[in-house]
Amino acid sequence: MLDHIAVALDLSPAADSMLRCLPRLREVGARTLTLIHVAEIDYPVFGAVSELERHRVRLAAAANSLETEGFAVKVVATAGKPAVEILNAAREHSAGLVLVGSRSHSRVREAFVGSVAMEVVRRSTLPVLVQRIDPEDGDEPPAACCFNRETEVLFPTDFSESAEQAASLVETLAREGLRTFTLLHVREDGEEGGDNVLHRLDRLAGRLREAGAATVRTEVAPGTPAEEILRTAASRPEVLVVMGTRGRGRVAGAVLGSVSRDVVREAAGSVLLAPPRS
Repeated sequence: MLDHIAVALDLSPAADSMLRCLPRLREVGARTLTLIHVAEIDYPVFGAVSELERHRVRLAAAANSLETEGFAVKVVATAGKPAVEILNAAREHSAGLVLVGSRSHSRVREAFVGSVAMEVVRRSTLPVLVQRIDPEDGDEPPAACCFNRETEVLFPTDFSESAEQAASLVETLAREGLRTFTLLHVREDGEEGGDNVLHRLDRLAGRLREAGAATVRTEVAPGTPAEEILRTAASRPEVLVVMGTRGRGRVAGAVLGSVSRDVVREAAGSVLLAPPRS
């Protein structure tokens, strides 16, 4: 999954922040990057064509820099509906993961909602890593920058089918060398079966240790799922939240559950989302 990552870039100033993050991904097995830029179709068409040529030059420069970091890099610049073309390119180039950026909500309130990034999450059949980025991060990678082996993984689970799908991503991260994991179950009002919850968390913790995890913590907390997940994530200095895209109480046909949506909107760092099984 992590060896080939499709990176969606809008080539705004914030994209430079995203590019500075990418070298960290070598630590977790990334070897090939496909850089994708999609220009929305404007009229007259020749204007869009001219703009694409300028973007290809910028992508080529970014590719050259990343190649010096040891990546094999492919470049895709096209026009169309951004989310659709990003996912088409990711599939055509056999990427295992799609990386999209989300502007910091401290700068633009809920800028992520309704954006290309949200549409990618809704449509994708591949895992999607949502990286919070800020155009004013300076020349250094931002603090909440992608992830590497030192990043703590926070996995909130309600033991649904969607959560089990996400659990397979968490095991992959353990096999790729991430060391520290927290398994969180949020107990909502009226929920029963406390001993069973602890047993299931311990069983999952055992799977992660077998996959190579050094430290696995389990936590059960009362409250509202999205609020408790965000509170727990905020208490860690550097954390990657891994979630399924559908909740236990999902509405039939809904692609993005309300808890996942709220966490993606408000999380200060990275969120890795597992798609539903087809």
